[in-house]
Amino acid sequence: MDLIRLAMRQYEALVPDSLRSEDQDELFQQLPESKIEAWFSDCVLPAIDELWQRPIFRNYATWPQRMLAPGAETETREMVERMDACLIEEAKVISQLGGNRQVADQLDRMLADAKDRETREPVEDGWMLGLPHKHVMIPYYRDQLESIATGCWTDLVCVDDYFGPAGGMMRCEPLPEGATEGAMVVSHQAHLRHVGDLISRCMLQRVRSWTGFLAEARAIYLEACRGAESQELAEVEAEQASWIKLQECWNRLLSICVVGAEARTREACMIAVQVVADFHPSPDLDWLGLDPHTIARFHGQLRATCVSRRDLSILDRIAAALNTLHNLYQGLDPTASAVDEAIASGGLVMIEKTRKVYWECEEIGQSWGIHRKPWELLLILAQRTRLGASVDQSDLYPEPVSDSTMQNRPRRLKELLPPTLARLIVPGHERVTYRLELSPDKVHLFD
Repeated sequence: MDLIRLAMRQYEALVPDSLRSEDQDELFQQLPESKIEAWFSDCVLPAIDELWQRPIFRNYATWPQRMLAPGAETETREMVERMDACLIEEAKVISQLGGNRQVADQLDRMLADAKDRETREPVEDGWMLGLPHKHVMIPYYRDQLESIATGCWTDLVCVDDYFGPAGGMMRCEPLPEGATEGAMVVSHQAHLRHVGDLISRCMLQRVRSWTGFLAEARAIYLEACRGAESQELAEVEAEQASWIKLQECWNRLLSICVVGAEARTREACMIAVQVVADFHPSPDLDWLGLDPHTIARFHGQLRATCVSRRDLSILDRIAAALNTLHNLYQGLDPTASAVDEAIASGGLVMIEKTRKVYWECEEIGQSWGIHRKPWELLLILAQRTRLGASVDQSDLYPEPVSDSTMQNRPRRLKELLPPTLARLIVPGHERVTYRLELSPDKVHLFD
């Protein structure tokens, strides 16, 4: 963690407060590309490398793929699907308002009145004097409400958004050629950034965009209800209940994804991954489970933002992420850091209480509670390796057993292990004994 503290101190020296008050020309002169590049290569990358192999770091960094993606059996994914249903339901109940004859007639009158005003002399902003211009869009609202009511998106979540908004609005039908989805343009949307938990932020931006449209549409339709003196309609009560439900779901989803200490830690880990992806000469990103073509699509954008454009807001976020990473293990079980460091070393790690086994930084995902005898043998092999000794039958059986029985035990264990670990179980120096051909410092045992 000393490297993280060093990187934070170097950033304070690189970008002092006095530099923030300079104009862009002065900023470019006082903060040359070479200094930024050196900070990333000499300070940031070595600091992140301390955490790169650790399971806790990787779990945080892959949270959206594990918790939000289609098919994830999690409460968070269930909330996403609930949000999906709320958007569709709200579109349906607004449409049902327009299906009432009195309300439909009032919408038609509002549209006709708006079109009539278009013939008047325009004012400077291009609209007619006194024209409530959204009334002209009533046919558009009708069409779009019908589309949303059928669920016009494939999903609200796109895991390919990890490095940038690759999924757009996730429409079932693509936009016409040349059309741009302004809601997903990073430079136009304050909620989207070049770094952080972009999968969650893009998902929330889709919800924000659909909800924004529904808010406009419901305002027009409720105005029509008031004009038609139909505020007491059952459809109005249903719409209001639906809108409240949608808002509650939105607030819950927002609080889970981007609010709180857990969200800040996840975001810091994802920022670290995004930095490594752009600044490391040969980054190891296979564990993210993402399409390499999608990663390549956004490669270089973060570097250009930080180095070429000197975007201090993004550099500040990266520095803040380092500060969060420095506190990654605070509040956890005191052994968590030790376990994580052991796993990151790539050796054999066994945790007796939970019956978890790690090798080469990955968990060996066997049901060790079922395979009790193989677990027992692996544990004794690990214990004897720490002592530089072999395992004989007295370690496994209270009474003498045949040679074939002893030979079957390691054979069954090897079937459950990765080949690189299985081949390290070899005969001991004495007859019908076995040992783990592994250096004692590569074996880590935790209660």
